[in-house]
Amino acid sequence: MSNFIYTVLTAEGCGHCKHARGDGVLGNGKQFLQYDYISSLIKPDKNKPSITLLNIHFMSMNGSQNQIKDISKLYLVKDSIYQEKYQIKDDKAYVEVRSMKKNNSVKDIKNQFVKIDNKELKWQDFVNKKISKKIENYTFYYPCFVMFRREDWVKGEDFLGITNAGITIKDFDGEYKLEKNPRSLNERNVDPVEIAKKAVMGELDFSPLKILNSGKKTEATKEKKTEATKEKKTEATKEKKTEATKEKKSNKLGFIILNYDDDF
Repeated sequence: MSNFIYTVLTAEGCGHCKHARGDGVLGNGKQFLQYDYISSLIKPDKNKPSITLLNIHFMSMNGSQNQIKDISKLYLVKDSIYQEKYQIKDDKAYVEVRSMKKNNSVKDIKNQFVKIDNKELKWQDFVNKKISKKIENYTFYYPCFVMFRREDWVKGEDFLGITNAGITIKDFDGEYKLEKNPRSLNERNVDPVEIAKKAVMGELDFSPLKILNSGKKTEATKEKKTEATKEKKTEATKEKKTEATKEKKSNKLGFIILNYDDDF
């Protein structure tokens, strides 16, 4: 297992997504779901650990976290690619599991409702557990490839992602996000496979290409920041006492180690 989560953001209403992804089912003949293409993203270097690939598909190009239609986790086991395709069924989370060999032959493995303590899970509750709302910081163009460090993805705080087009910025509030500007989108465009290669080789620079000048903040914002600093000092002792508890609660965004038949 590598230290990276590679997301592919797609959406209904996007012609490029429809052409390259189709219905999102492994082995449907579309480019994104062919063995060679997926493996070039998951295993760009045979000597390095494989990357976990997530296809997050939205109901519309609005790209809101509460409009996620389905989520596919794609990973490598020996020479086979596995897909766990999570989707909504009867307002509940449902998963279809299948595998693909090098010759693109597909085998259906298992279909089931997602359960916790033998109770079926509502779709939006499942999405909230798995995908940070901060994914909206990167929904602008489709398809969009975003590389995250696993640690950042798990903690969900510094949600720093490097996209294949456009630039990542750090805004006035310290939030990392894609600059939603057509100009920067056109100025930078990198092959998604190249992003994967650089990540596993340790050559991908995980830093924003632009940091907005905090000096332009209003006085009200500065006051909030000062107040927040005072609060942090006051809470320092409490934080130490509750650190272990926080770690347990930090983020159960899954798709990290757990598979479809594991407990959350």
